[in-house]
Amino acid sequence: MTRIEIIEALKDLFEVENLSEDIILSDFEGWDSIMMMSLVSFADINFKKQMKMQDMKNFKTIKDIINFLNI
Repeated sequence: MTRIEIIEALKDLFEVENLSEDIILSDFEGWDSIMMMSLVSFADINFKKQMKMQDMKNFKTIKDIINFLNI
């Protein structure tokens, strides 16, 4: 999956119209435990990646999530 495709998929997951890599998660409206659990499930289903709590703590921006998924 390309970076653009990942952003499009994350837009659907987060139910937003606009999403850029430089968005800071702590400033992102709706970034909460439910969204985090959705992201964990998304990573597992679509990328076969197991996201740990430490991974979540290390994510500061959307770009960090994309980099994790795209590795």
